[in-house]
Amino acid sequence: MTKIIKVLIIDDSAVMRELLKSIITEDPRFEVVGISSDPILARNKIPRVNPDVLTLDVEMPRMDGLTFLKELMEVRPMPVVMVSSHTEKGARETFRALELGAIDFITKPKMNASGSLDPFIADLCNKLEAAANAKIHPGVNLINKQVKTNDRGSLDHLRTVTGPRKVKIRASRSGNKKIIAIGASTGGTKAIQEIAEALPVDSPGIAVVQHMPPRFTDMYAQRINLLSALDIREAKDGDTLTPGTMLIANGAYHLAVSQNARNDFVVNVFDGDLVNQHKPAVDVLFESVSHYPGADILGIILTGMGKDGAKGMLSMYRNGSYTIAQDKKSSVIYGMPDQANKLGAVNKILSISDIPSYIARWAAGNLTGNRAAS
Repeated sequence: MTKIIKVLIIDDSAVMRELLKSIITEDPRFEVVGISSDPILARNKIPRVNPDVLTLDVEMPRMDGLTFLKELMEVRPMPVVMVSSHTEKGARETFRALELGAIDFITKPKMNASGSLDPFIADLCNKLEAAANAKIHPGVNLINKQVKTNDRGSLDHLRTVTGPRKVKIRASRSGNKKIIAIGASTGGTKAIQEIAEALPVDSPGIAVVQHMPPRFTDMYAQRINLLSALDIREAKDGDTLTPGTMLIANGAYHLAVSQNARNDFVVNVFDGDLVNQHKPAVDVLFESVSHYPGADILGIILTGMGKDGAKGMLSMYRNGSYTIAQDKKSSVIYGMPDQANKLGAVNKILSISDIPSYIARWAAGNLTGNRAAS
């Protein structure tokens, strides 16, 4: 018998509380065990109702959602799905929540819109189910992270606000003929950030698809750009994948890679149908790079629910690319990496902390294609 997932809703808006309750109650996978208008009430309710997952708003009276989340993760860690606004402030607070340990987020539907709520309903319920089965990883404190100065000439342009300097891995400088394609979903924002922080300025160009709503991807790129030696930004159509860059797919468009007349790799940003229920889709990116079997291309599939990217990684593997999947222990959701591995598309399964060193080995020429020893 499938276990019913117990949900506690925390939101100061009566309309949003009722909407969430109605949606969640209608789905047989869930039971709403409590509703709170602020975190103070929720804090007292949690020990009594023992929820499997929380929905949490950010801006609330008496105690804001971020303060509550930080306290919760220190005292009683549990899965949390943030219910975020579409505003710039909402995006900033959402990323902070993910850094503090929230599993995922969903943007609030526009209550005055005439469009269907079906996509929001499906997304909410899928994320609640995934979060309830996810691993809780400790949050990170950005105060102790490295921040860029204006000098971009070498790894010395990193300075530490507080705490010791993190040791960076240096890779061999390469041309535009080596590139990396990364795909991720739930838990991927932190995983990608960890990889980006550990890579040196001379790393091969990186194209990233992270499942994320429109308007959030640009702010996410700006945020992790401050923490990495790489030049990280949201991808624009025609951008070149030069060494030292990481281009992140816009949340409203697919991202693919092609070669121009000079055989440099460039990104293509375009609209299209959902693939695996996603846009951008990891499979679109991975399939595009698999068309260049003679090139040095590394594929990495990270934490996330579902199977997006598995078939595309198999195409990469069959065409000689080296492929890496994040391991179960370090994944928040071991869905996408597991599916890729089950298809036989993966050379090496690694902890997120070990992936940067493998990138360095591959960039230096020590791993070549899917026949390489690991």
